[in-house]
Amino acid sequence: MILPHTFTQAPKNDFAELAPAAGRLRALEQAFAENSLPEDYTPARLAAYAKSLLALQREDGSFSVSRKPEELEPDELTDALLFVTWTAAAFLRLTETRLPEEAAKLPGLHSALLRALNSPGACRLDFPESGPAAPVQQIEAVLILSSGGIPAMLREDTAAAPALRDALSLLKEQFQRRLETGETSLVENVDYRELYLQAFNALSDTPS
Repeated sequence: MILPHTFTQAPKNDFAELAPAAGRLRALEQAFAENSLPEDYTPARLAAYAKSLLALQREDGSFSVSRKPEELEPDELTDALLFVTWTAAAFLRLTETRLPEEAAKLPGLHSALLRALNSPGACRLDFPESGPAAPVQQIEAVLILSSGGIPAMLREDTAAAPALRDALSLLKEQFQRRLETGETSLVENVDYRELYLQAFNALSDTPS
């Protein structure tokens, strides 16, 4: 996938448009987190992407690749808004911690990050719309947040996003129980033990 230079929303409210738009943001955030960005992704370019994110932050603090997320079905909303919000927050946190000079030139970056983490739904980690795949969604959400250092941030500033902090602490307990009991096989009997372990270790930064 060609990594994006600007955060953009999908032109249409359908999966064929929404999924690639969300995927581009996730690919860039993941490459940023893993220090695997192409050479042309300079600090200035990353800061410009962060600025484009901030320009499209919704009034309630969330981010979405849909221009009208209120019209989406619950499962579509999960992908187009919830996961996009967590990924955007992870990207902004990476910008703040790894590129402090560039971040200082983006007024309101930290407050935008806090608004995202406190936005409606940001702490909603149960995924009832996903049925048996809900635990997979939980693992994915945790891994995205941890890739941006969000659990560590909530450890350091317990007042930053208390509802999300509590939700992550609860998930840590659930993941620990699954690891201790061996109940780590999920959809189609695929064993997710290694991913559960990764997620649990990431949440070790989140106080109980």
